[in-house]
Amino acid sequence: MAEQDSLRQTHDTAPSGILDAGVGAILSTLRHVFALLSFAIVGLIVWYFIFGGAFTVEEQEKVLVMRFGRLDPKPRDPGWNWTWPYPICEIVRIPVNRQTLVTDAFWFYTDP
Repeated sequence: MAEQDSLRQTHDTAPSGILDAGVGAILSTLRHVFALLSFAIVGLIVWYFIFGGAFTVEEQEKVLVMRFGRLDPKPRDPGWNWTWPYPICEIVRIPVNRQTLVTDAFWFYTDP
């Protein structure tokens, strides 16, 4: 009986020591992964706000910038421009090329 108790005690203590070391290693790894993901997410947000508002205006178009739904009075020249990204500003592109529309009839055909 004493032999069984000593075997049980040895059996109980050995895995718990190994489990404590394993759990500690997993927790340490998870802390590092969480820190890495946090830095990556913050980096992506910063990158989006810096480079997400960059756009180019072609010679054949005009660009209206709407900030919070209101028209921004500052005109945008052709070339590279920057404004706040989508949730703050919206870019509306308007082509200024001469456009023509040719139609054969003004109204749809009706049978009298």
